[in-house]
Amino acid sequence: MVNATEDNFTEDYEKLQELLVDAEKPLYKGCPNFTKLSALVQLVNLKSKHGVSDKCFTELLVLLKKMLPEGNEMVNNTYEAKKTMKAMGSGYTRIHVCINDCILYRKEYKDLVVCPTCGKSRWKVDENTKIMYENIPAKVMWYFPIIPRLKRLFQAKSIAKDLLWHATSSKKPGVLRHPSDSPAWQAIDNQFPEIADDPRNLRLGISTDGVDVNRGNRNHSVWPVLAVIYNLPPWLCMKRRFIMLSVLISGTPGNDIDVFLDPLIDDLQLLFEEGVETYDAYAQEKFILRAVVLWTINDYPALGTLCGCPYSGFHGCVVCRKETQCCRLPFSSKQSYAGHRRYLPYNHPFRKQTKAFNGKQEWGTTTNPMTGEEIFNEVKYVKNIWGKGFKDKVSGILETSTGRGGKTIKRKRNTSKECDSSNSGHKEPTYWKKFNIWYRRLRYWRYNCVQHCIDFMHIEKNVAESIVGTLLNVPGKTKDGLNARLDLAHFGLKQELQAKKQGNKTILPAACYTLTKDEKDKFCETLYNLRVPQGYCSNFSSLVNRKDRKLVGLKSHDYHMLMQQFLPIAIRSIMPEPTRYAIIRFCFFFKSICSKEIRVEELDKLQEELCVTLCLLEKYFPPSFFDIMIHLTVHLTREVKLCGPICFRWMYPFERCMKVIKGHVRNKTYPEGCIAEENIAEETIEFFSEYQKNMKTIGIPPYKYKTSENDNGEGNPLSAGKPVLVSPELFLKAHFYVLQNTPEIVPYIEQHMTFLKNRHGGKPQAWLEKEHNTTFGHWLRNKVEKELAVSTESISETVKWISHGAHSNVLKYDVYEINGYTFRTKARDGGVYQNSGVGVEATDMHISKEVVTYRKNFYYGVLREIWVLDYHIKRIPLFLCDWVENRNGVKQDSLGYTLVELNKLGHKDDPFILASQARQVFYVKDQLDKKMSIVFMTPPKNYRDSYDDVDEEFSTVIFPHNDNILPRVDPLDMGNESRDDYYRTDCNGIVLRNAD
Repeated sequence: MVNATEDNFTEDYEKLQELLVDAEKPLYKGCPNFTKLSALVQLVNLKSKHGVSDKCFTELLVLLKKMLPEGNEMVNNTYEAKKTMKAMGSGYTRIHVCINDCILYRKEYKDLVVCPTCGKSRWKVDENTKIMYENIPAKVMWYFPIIPRLKRLFQAKSIAKDLLWHATSSKKPGVLRHPSDSPAWQAIDNQFPEIADDPRNLRLGISTDGVDVNRGNRNHSVWPVLAVIYNLPPWLCMKRRFIMLSVLISGTPGNDIDVFLDPLIDDLQLLFEEGVETYDAYAQEKFILRAVVLWTINDYPALGTLCGCPYSGFHGCVVCRKETQCCRLPFSSKQSYAGHRRYLPYNHPFRKQTKAFNGKQEWGTTTNPMTGEEIFNEVKYVKNIWGKGFKDKVSGILETSTGRGGKTIKRKRNTSKECDSSNSGHKEPTYWKKFNIWYRRLRYWRYNCVQHCIDFMHIEKNVAESIVGTLLNVPGKTKDGLNARLDLAHFGLKQELQAKKQGNKTILPAACYTLTKDEKDKFCETLYNLRVPQGYCSNFSSLVNRKDRKLVGLKSHDYHMLMQQFLPIAIRSIMPEPTRYAIIRFCFFFKSICSKEIRVEELDKLQEELCVTLCLLEKYFPPSFFDIMIHLTVHLTREVKLCGPICFRWMYPFERCMKVIKGHVRNKTYPEGCIAEENIAEETIEFFSEYQKNMKTIGIPPYKYKTSENDNGEGNPLSAGKPVLVSPELFLKAHFYVLQNTPEIVPYIEQHMTFLKNRHGGKPQAWLEKEHNTTFGHWLRNKVEKELAVSTESISETVKWISHGAHSNVLKYDVYEINGYTFRTKARDGGVYQNSGVGVEATDMHISKEVVTYRKNFYYGVLREIWVLDYHIKRIPLFLCDWVENRNGVKQDSLGYTLVELNKLGHKDDPFILASQARQVFYVKDQLDKKMSIVFMTPPKNYRDSYDDVDEEFSTVIFPHNDNILPRVDPLDMGNESRDDYYRTDCNGIVLRNAD
């Protein structure tokens, strides 16, 4: 463990020798399990994991020192512990920054005391007395060198092996399940063979966002810059353990973020151009490590800041750029990004329609997004000057967009040290705000297929918020209202929806998305009554305000579940069908696009259906509904096709990591210092955990769920077991089911069937099956006893004990974990969660005229009891369930939902399944038929990967694929002019009182 960190001690070998001694020195004389260093590492691990304060930790160390035998080596206080741990860490560098973010005081500016750009002092100056405090910097950034951290990954044998997963794992042709399957990965390999030659060369992603670390009156934000490693397998690469904090910026950098990225870019440039010598513990050899950044991942404003282009206004789309189709809504005072008919095939009927859209036919087409090289050829003429807070700041280009309102501001030409002299001849206007550092410094950046990824999480959250706010007419959230209707009148659109004055009131006629009070009540009631498995998502009953008919307090993941799972069932029986189907189509798109596995051949069809869906939404919703977030959905499919599954490029893991970073702040006066120190301690502990067998790492969730692959199918009970004597009839059924599903017993089943056929040759097959079920257990026991009398070696222990039968006392549990699920019996289910739903895929045997056929079927039920049968050598858990009768109690609707009638029970003679066979489901009452319930599958945690048989866990719910059926567009809407179904006549409009 210590030898692996020898690279950190290039200058101070005395510290290395001290650590080598501590690593071998027992904690006390005769201690068999702990050395001085290993004990310290485990204690600091607990401190970091549970957020123990320094004062509490010091008192604990003092107490432990007193409790241990005399002469023990336990450290005395937290200071000594941190001193030892810091010696093992990679450390960080504090870099002084100009107060106006003009420069970093490094390289050629290292010895300056005044900023050469703005003239501000390097040192802190008291605002009132104007006294300068020398050697106290006015502003500081923290840089965590990325090179030693990347090298350290290869010093742990298990991690070094995982870093080769992308090259050694099997792949399915035409399926995207990891960034290594994507064209973006292949483009770098093809362009730079030196990167492709060694699979140990790393592919990285960079993410940044602001975190408010001080709430209340003293708001203060920091911007952490995080790096993620894509060489790792899917179940590891997005874990916090492998998300590295590389830069910590105090305050909001804005457009000057390039200044703070300079140290990181220096290291990334070195890693690409020259590489660094690294020792590979798995291959036991040294090699030259190289790395490339594939893309950045940020929310939309941060994306615009990093790439240096507008993210709002008339050029607000970072993909369409100058070709963005946008119009200004004068009364709503914002831009509308409608106009998605241009993405349809040229002969599509929607292009000819006028009344339902913007009053015009649409024959325009879209252009291909700019390539990296095309962008580089434009931005290289932009001259940068950094800093803020002074009036003389100018941009060194002839014309530039402000990036906000779409206007163009004339500015003087200015020289800059950041730009080549060859740029002086360029006089064409540009809308770029800067020549960003990625293009300036990284030679490979222009060859990336997608340089800056659009974050799916924020798009989905904003889209869902807009839809729900508009449907429920929530003030401040709805996209409809008086201004939206005035915009319709301004453009002469949809006269039936334009506002009408009646005395001192203004009436907004009911649009197709306007809900009556009863419909709003039904919407809220459906969500309020949701009962999902524990850990699946938030408790929606706490998020529904039934009195005010609105949703409150939803987080990003709540909107994720609402958009992909619950919104289609909440509107299942409300509002006109065309509008409802348009919204449901939109929901199904989000569910399909973020599947765990993506078939490339299906993406073009998915994009085509999305464009139709957006056009349908344009027919039904006002122009004010179409903000930039709605428009950006049209580019998600392209990014999936180029970069792979969305789950590797959304902000969920980074936001969770930033929440942890925020929790590191103990002293609000010095939040950045707290974050830096805690991050170093955590990184060191995570590295040590690779060498401690019983030590759980911080950044990877512990393996809580047991499956049949790692525990022989026994699972893990979470409640007290009660020994119970059950009825002989039920006991025999349970034992017979175990026999039928034990592989070693299968040959005996065939022998018994042959025995019955020979003995009762004239009997029909159904009679033989029934006789087999009744007599097989007794026959097997006698058969095995006879074989044991001849030879004990020919019979396995499993056959010996299972044929003998289980103990008569059955252990019953109320809560059980297995297969990545937590199951509870129906009686134990509370009023908040639903963990009793059970599904199982089984093979049915059908006998007709002596012809036996087999087919697979899925059964749904409710867990009644959990049994564990004791067979001496092993315990086998079984679930006793009430099963829904498949023939009359299960059906599928037109949208692909499975509906069950839970009161129609069947299969009473076969109520048991092995716990290892169970899949968890949950049921939601159907709005259309209260007798029926809609079935939802629960994805397991730590479930087996379908390719490599390893445990996989995603914190955010991700489904392998979307099984729903997309609603078809009504043929009547495909005519030259569609129906006027954008307004309702069966409900009242919205009444607004005019101000006096």
